[in-house]
Amino acid sequence: MKSLKMLIGSVVGGIAITFLTGLVNSTPGPLVGASWYGLPLTWIRKLVIAPQYPPWQVDWTGLVIDLAFWTIVSFVIIYLVKSHMGSEKKSSVPSISIINTNQSSQSSSATSAPAMPRKSKRSRR
Repeated sequence: MKSLKMLIGSVVGGIAITFLTGLVNSTPGPLVGASWYGLPLTWIRKLVIAPQYPPWQVDWTGLVIDLAFWTIVSFVIIYLVKSHMGSEKKSSVPSISIINTNQSSQSSSATSAPAMPRKSKRSRR
């Protein structure tokens, strides 16, 4: 069940990251007439100078490769976070409550103060 949740989370994360990278302009410097979008591969192009073609073109191969890439990256991140969280739970030290044993001999009145440590009789110089 946990691996299914991790797989679904990584697929959703891969799709989200892929479409967010579609907003990043990755056009090479000397290219004129088109704008490229997508990381690490370009998967969408906007043609500027060629009006006879549709202005937006999707490279389906680049899109599928980007989806696979970002899904794998998401899975690795989710796996590392889950394994790190699991190791923190195993290595956490339980809190220890301190019990004052001196109060058992004292009366349980509200005015009693907690026992103070005694000072040594040696003088410090």
